[in-house]
Amino acid sequence: MRSFFVDPLSELSGQQSPGQFNVEDKASFRPEAALHRLGRRYDPTKVVTDAELAQQVQFGGGGIPRVVDYIAWMRMMPENFNLADPAVGNLQLLNIASAGALKAHMGATTKFVPLISSSQ
Repeated sequence: MRSFFVDPLSELSGQQSPGQFNVEDKASFRPEAALHRLGRRYDPTKVVTDAELAQQVQFGGGGIPRVVDYIAWMRMMPENFNLADPAVGNLQLLNIASAGALKAHMGATTKFVPLISSSQ
C-alpha cells in the first residue's frame, strides 16, 4: 500500500518575507507520473479550499487587525480522517496549509482509500 500527500504550494520553502511568496517551482519530485500509473490524477496548479474548515487568521496591517476565515488553510477534525486507517485514525486535529487533491481516473482499477477529506 502507498500513501500520498500532495503539496502544490510549499509556503515555507517559497517564503521571502512574511506574507510574500515566491511561487517559483522548487519541487524535486514530480508525483504526476507515479500517480498516473496508479490510476490517480493530481493538478499541481490547484489547491483545495474549504470555507467550512477554514482557519481563522488575523488580517490587516495599518489599522485594527481583523480575524477572518482563510479558506486555503484548513483545520481538520476527527470527522475529516479515515478512522479505520492507523496512520490517521487516532488524530484529533491537523492544520493543513495549501493542500492538493488526488482524484481517480475514470475506469481506474486500483483501490483508492482517502486518509483525509475536506468537507462537501
